[in-house]
Amino acid sequence: MGVISEKGDGFILLRLEGSVDIACGAELKTALLQALQSGGEVRIDAAAATYFDVATMQLLWAGEREAKQRGVTYGCREEFPESIRIAWREAGFDEIRRLDGTSQLSGEGD
Repeated sequence: MGVISEKGDGFILLRLEGSVDIACGAELKTALLQALQSGGEVRIDAAAATYFDVATMQLLWAGEREAKQRGVTYGCREEFPESIRIAWREAGFDEIRRLDGTSQLSGEGD
């Protein structure tokens, strides 16, 4: 399915749906860059995602790092689906925080 970008009042929501992989990598990168450049809060919603490949994880992780450098709030609206959280951990990525500041990988040593 891919990436859907929605603009709200002071935030941009990136909705990730279905299998998000290298085939939609350019779309995700463009959406992340535009969201970060907006200066508003960047919200990630992956509730309808079924799969992330490593390229997707790299882009989301890099987006969080870039947001920190820019002073932009960046995070997930809620936990990723369990299968994606497992893949995220197995790939060895640092966690992505939820917007409430809690760990995306809850229950993993927090």
